Amino acid sequence: MDYQTHYAIAKALGVLANRINKVSKISRYYGVDIPIHYLEIHVIEAVGDAGELRLTDLAESLSLTKGTVSLYVTRMAKKGLVCKHQKDGNRKEIYVRLTPLGEQAYRGHQAFHQRIYHHPTARVLYEDPIYNEENCRVILRFLADYCNIYDVMINEEVADTESEPAEAEESEDL
Repeated sequence: MDYQTHYAIAKALGVLANRINKVSKISRYYGVDIPIHYLEIHVIEAVGDAGELRLTDLAESLSLTKGTVSLYVTRMAKKGLVCKHQKDGNRKEIYVRLTPLGEQAYRGHQAFHQRIYHHPTARVLYEDPIYNEENCRVILRFLADYCNIYDVMINEEVADTESEPAEAEESEDL
């Protein structure tokens, strides 16, 4: 891939990230009488898909820290969407499952995605022959590879910021 194509893709992904960021700030009701935020519904989705998840596994599946997920799960438990529990003999691990209200929101979220899939503006995605299964798998692989590139960059940035104070101290000693 040449630089111009790479740049155009990076720019398009930036626009998509901005749109996703805007959507993530919108609360929806998903068939229940309380507003549910973007991250909360994706916690519900992950737990609903699995039936029950360890907090650690939930954090990993969402690519978030355990602390962030713990805060959200606590907030969602207060809303009555999830419940936290420990299994007999294992006081170390915390498990999360949906409450009946959470299950209702889970089904509402699935219906929301069905409405998006069947929306007239989305028809191009399943009617245009270019979006066949093989090409979609290529797109998914490309996006995963692109995410890996950013993961490496993030890790390099973290490593750089962690080493900066030590380098500064060394230069002061000289």
